[in-house]
Order: sequence, then C-alpha cells, then structure tokens
Amino acid sequence: MVKEATALNDAGYAVTVVYVPLSPWADAFDKELFANKPSINWVRAAKHPIEHPFHYKYIRLRRKGNEWWSRYMPLGDRHYEKVYVLYSQELVKVARSIQADLYIGHNLGALPAAVQAARKWKAKVAFDAEDYHRGESAPGSLHYNMAVAIEDSYIPALDYLSAASPLIAQKYQSHYPDKKTIVLNNVFGKQFLQSPATADGEAVGLFWFSQTAGTNRGLETVVEALNLLPQFNWSLTILGQCSDGFRQQLLGLSSMPDRIVFHSPVALGEIFPIASCFDIGLATEVPYCENRRICLTNKLFTYLLAANCIVASDTEAQQQFLHTYAGVGLLYKHDHIQDLADKLTLLMQDKHLLRSCRQRAYELADGQLNWEVESIKLLDTVRSVLL
Repeated sequence: MVKEATALNDAGYAVTVVYVPLSPWADAFDKELFANKPSINWVRAAKHPIEHPFHYKYIRLRRKGNEWWSRYMPLGDRHYEKVYVLYSQELVKVARSIQADLYIGHNLGALPAAVQAARKWKAKVAFDAEDYHRGESAPGSLHYNMAVAIEDSYIPALDYLSAASPLIAQKYQSHYPDKKTIVLNNVFGKQFLQSPATADGEAVGLFWFSQTAGTNRGLETVVEALNLLPQFNWSLTILGQCSDGFRQQLLGLSSMPDRIVFHSPVALGEIFPIASCFDIGLATEVPYCENRRICLTNKLFTYLLAANCIVASDTEAQQQFLHTYAGVGLLYKHDHIQDLADKLTLLMQDKHLLRSCRQRAYELADGQLNWEVESIKLLDTVRSVLL
C-alpha cells in the first residue's frame, strides 16, 4: 500500500491514505513513515487501542456480537463486513467523507469502504489482493463464507483488480472472468539494493523475518534440519515479534541453541542491510491453506534486493517462482527435515554455488524485480482507468 501511494504521489496525484491503528508495536515506524512522506495525506479512521482502551474493548465486543449474529441468525452478506474487520464502520464513514477520482482498497476489510465511497462520489474503484482471501480458511467456515460474500458483493463493481502473485491473479480471474486483473509483485525499490558479500571462510548465515515469528511458519523444520548439520559453521537469525514461549520452544528444539539469534522488528528500510549480512534467506511457507500455497510473500523479494541465496519451501507459487527465475536458490520439501538439511549441506559445501545464487539474486533485483519496473504497470493501469 505504501509503495503504491508513494508511486502515485510521485507521479503527481494527490493521495490520501485512510488507515486504522491495529498494530501498536508499529507506531514508531508509522510516525517515521508519515514524517518521510509529508505530501501524502494520512488519515486515521479509528481511535488508538492504547490511547483509548475502553473504546477498543467496545469495538471488540461489537465485532463479537456481530459474529454471534452471523453464526446463529444470518442477516445477509452486508452484515459480514461488520465481522470481518474491527473498524469496518469507521473505515466506511471516513472513506465516504473523502471525495476522490479513484479509491483503492488494500485488504478485504477495506474493499467495502472503497466501493461504497466510489459509489457515493461516482468515482473509479480498484482493489489490490495481496492474498487470496477466500483461500485463507477452509471452505464452509465462517471466515470463508465472509470472504466469499464480501468479494462477490464488491469485486464486480471494480474498475480493475491487482494481485500480488500470478497464481492469486489466476484465481480471481477464474471467479470474475470479466474483471480486468493485473499482477503487481510485492517488490521493493532499488534504493534498498545491497551488493552480494563474499562467503569464503566464514560461517554461513541463515536469515528469516516476518512481522511475527510463531507456529505454522516452518521455523521448527529449519531448526530440526540444522540439528543434522553440526559439522558446519552456521548461524540462524530470526527477526520479528516472537513470544517468550515460542522462543523457548525453538531453543529447546535445537541441539545448538547458542547459534540461534532473535532480533526485534525494525523499520522496512532497515531490513535490507540486515538481511544482506547473511548468505541464505529462508522462505519457509507452510501450505496449510490454499492462500499459502499460491501467495508470494515479501520475503522472496526482500531476499533478492539483499542479494541472498533463497532457500524456499515447495509451495506451488514458490516452485513457479524459482523455476521462472532459475539460479537464485533451491527448493525443499516443506515437511521434510532431511531434504532441507540436504539442500543446506549443498550450499554450505559449495561456496561457489552460494556466491552464484547471491549474484543472480542481485542481478534480478537490479534489472527486473524491483518497484521501479513494477510500478510502471500500476501507473499505466491507473491512467487508463481515469481517462
């Protein structure tokens, strides 16, 4: 969302971003972002949960009540909007108060607000599907039914739809064949590009990051695979919000816990130089739902700009990615500890292969998989829609 807002703002559009404060731990990063992008109008649509704790409790109770009604006394598709996102009503109210030529929703909870605002002002509207939302849970579940209802109610009204991976785009195109759909990969600007470092005679550094480190992220498999490699000099760094319980779980699982380092979350721009200090970037997606099978996370594209060799689990999307961009790394079977250990052994033994993968990642990020290239699709699409 920030990249799209910045690209449109830099192209001369007046951009307003409507947001809700759902992650208090990121407040400092938000303040830095707002200060760095003063030409963008940042509008908060709800009270802060820490500054207004009683209001936040009320909002949560409101959502729980709406969820109860949805489970036992269904009130129609529009009611699902009040369950899917905490601040649904606030988003709609604020979005409708702002007149614009184009509204873009950047998560499923924001889609109704974007469409309803566009209808009020007779404007254009779009949606960026960073995930395959109905594929985030099992068919027939409340979450699945809500996602389908919201998508079916509002996606037909869109002037275009963008998706964050080719396979997500294919899914939405199959549901809505008449809808213009483009792929906007979640790549980053070349200002973050890092030169590949040498790996000769040093410990092989492995790096994993996300907003949250927890179960169903593939980290347990990584630790168990590294237990099989005591003969190599390696280190594992995990960056993200991590509970004490999960940290102790991973350390207890490891036969060499002193080689595992935990790092607190950092601002976006700091991730790339940190990641570049490591040889291998781990994209350990676990295909526990359809969305995880077909999404491409920002990990992959961060590792490219950090010039990391990518070791990725064999989800459908990551298989396609590493086959399309051969030479940037290796795939492993997501639930196979020995297979991951074998792939890591190959890279730790063959430093030439490790360097080659890092150089290939750098070249791809420099020449093709960066926001400078990808944003052209966004700007061309917006111009065509607004004509």
